[in-house]
Amino acid sequence: MYIHRRSDEHPIAEALVLNGYLGTSPQSPSLAVSLKSLDLYHRIRLRKPSFSCEAFTKVVCDLYAVPYRRRYRTAMSDAFEVYLSILRAVDKQVQRVLGRDTPDWRVLNACPPCGYEVCIFLFPYLLYTDSV
Repeated sequence: MYIHRRSDEHPIAEALVLNGYLGTSPQSPSLAVSLKSLDLYHRIRLRKPSFSCEAFTKVVCDLYAVPYRRRYRTAMSDAFEVYLSILRAVDKQVQRVLGRDTPDWRVLNACPPCGYEVCIFLFPYLLYTDSV
């Protein structure tokens, strides 16, 4: 597969990401994993935390009829760790821009269960009376 680079001054890793791939090393990657595959593996791990990187790599190798090699699992694992760190960094920046990065933000903006008020106009059948 050919990855188009805008110019020689842009790093290879940047060109890979712009084309939807994440290299397994920052300088001169020999393998790259698609961001869609990393997202799929991330979603699988959210639902089934015990699903191993090795199992996912074997499934992908089987899907593309490529013999499994242990270095593919290592590459996938390394790329997944980088992917997670990118997600954390982006989330941290979003929280900072939204002003949600202060230590007491959750306490100041959360409503305890006893603080909820039911709107009587929307739910009149929830009104409690003793005169039954």
